[in-house]
Amino acid sequence: LTLAQIHALRRLQTESLQGLRSRLVRKPRLIDVLRGAGGIAAMLFALAVRNAQETTEAMRSRGF
Repeated sequence: LTLAQIHALRRLQTESLQGLRSRLVRKPRLIDVLRGAGGIAAMLFALAVRNAQETTEAMRSRGF
């Protein structure tokens, strides 16, 4: 689960950088990439927390 989320965040960063490169005249800086991907990253973290809570509840109900 964690590895999938790491992969999703890396892909988000890569795609955000590529999108900025195609739209900006100058080379995008790290702050530009972070601003562009910040909202989506926050949503992914919120989704990850919810999924982790659901997994924890399911494991507890099964006696783990």
